[in-house]
Amino acid sequence: MKPRHLLLALFATPCLQAATITWTGEGTDNNFGTLTNWVDPNTSNPPAAIDPGNSFTFAGSTRLAPNNEAARIGADNSITFAAGAGSFNVGGNALRAGNIANNSSVEQTISLSLRYNGTRTINTGAAGINLTNIPLSTSSTSSRTVDKTGSGTLTLSGSGGARILFNATAGTLAVTGNLATTISATIASGATLSGTGTIGGNLIFNSGAILNVNLLDPLAVTGTATFTDLSFANITGWDAANAADGNYTLVEGISSLTLAGSTPTLTNPHQFSATKFGYFRSGSLEAVIYTVPEPAFALLGSFGLLGLLRRRR
Repeated sequence: MKPRHLLLALFATPCLQAATITWTGEGTDNNFGTLTNWVDPNTSNPPAAIDPGNSFTFAGSTRLAPNNEAARIGADNSITFAAGAGSFNVGGNALRAGNIANNSSVEQTISLSLRYNGTRTINTGAAGINLTNIPLSTSSTSSRTVDKTGSGTLTLSGSGGARILFNATAGTLAVTGNLATTISATIASGATLSGTGTIGGNLIFNSGAILNVNLLDPLAVTGTATFTDLSFANITGWDAANAADGNYTLVEGISSLTLAGSTPTLTNPHQFSATKFGYFRSGSLEAVIYTVPEPAFALLGSFGLLGLLRRRR
């Protein structure tokens, strides 16, 4: 073969992708590198090695605390929890993460550090995923987007992280940890934001999104926050219609709050009943609930005052 034909042939050869391997936990310890903990579905035998870019499937209920004993950040590693899997806690050294999916009926925990090199998806399924170690971007300057899908809850229970935007398109994003100032969140219509932790970056809360509040320990946002078309109907965890008159902090610590669209404000409050009203105001995100007298009672009060004045003459 002529050299140029050999070169063309080399470039025409398709790149082989690293295989998907499945956790069996049949090794002598919990380490990723113990090859007998895995099976290659193509051969029904343990793999010859853990390759960069392997896709990891965790199945069964044996050795539920896999340990990534070596830093594997050379290529993206997708993680799937199989249907019927037990409740895993995947720990150890960092992985450069591909897409993550929970197909099981129980919540799964990932406690190792995830590094993101581009936009990826975390599909929580219905049962949910808990990240006890907040992810980082592989870039020192650029943010990476993590799209949260699935009807379950993605819990961010760790602290820190760097340059990640969590984009919740379905289910619940629960922030219970303290996220770094470069960790931000966007909540889409139909998705829910909850938690008692801190979003260190910015928050965009879109029209139709749901806010689950804890009045005793509100979620905090230290960056900017924009709420579009926020309504009392889209708040859960608190019955505003039956709340006593007063001011209620729903989200605290916001450096700059924008209330956009049809969000009820002082000049355009929401009317719960003939006498009860409510609106949102800035600072932190606060709800103000107040009652005005019935028109008939106000009129009777006027007549009473008029009678008192006449008797004093």
